[in-house]
Amino acid sequence: LAACLYLLLLRWLARDWSAVFELSGACAVDSPPTSEELQLWRQLANFEDDVEPPAHACRLKIFLAVRCCTHLPVPWQPAEQLSLYLAKLRFIPADCQLAATEELQLLKAFGASDKAMCARAAFLETSLAAETIEREAATAANPFAQTPVPPPLKAVYPAGPKRKKDFDTRLVYASLVAPDAVAAWQKRMGSLGYSRPE
Repeated sequence: LAACLYLLLLRWLARDWSAVFELSGACAVDSPPTSEELQLWRQLANFEDDVEPPAHACRLKIFLAVRCCTHLPVPWQPAEQLSLYLAKLRFIPADCQLAATEELQLLKAFGASDKAMCARAAFLETSLAAETIEREAATAANPFAQTPVPPPLKAVYPAGPKRKKDFDTRLVYASLVAPDAVAAWQKRMGSLGYSRPE
């Protein structure tokens, strides 16, 4: 996380919005952050006065990434950032715009009281529903998309090797040091040889 945050901060300072937007999705962490990570995280508050249109999109993307991380509270108001994002949407580059599902998720969470946000949410819901219907119609019209469901795969294993009676029995070390057994296994070990390969 520290490396990701450090790179994100540097890209933000360089105004490389597409890189910041891509890195924003990787800011989530499921464990408590280290002191270094917390220090870098707090640096995001220094960019609060940045009102560039893509900055609002990046803040919302970061919020979506860490909304379940209780240890990383965002230093801005997501509802305010969403309002600014929608107001400046036409000025935000395409590679920095939120996906329709992400935007809809934010609108449902923070836009219930605003009429313009409710209208935008209704538009996105209708668009996503129409896209699903079009996809299903295209799949139904494609003869290659309607492949028969294959039968379930049944694995047939060959018969295993014949098991020896004493194969899995525990080794009793006392039997190795028994006087009558010592000579037998020492004789076997003595017959082992090794010749170095040339």
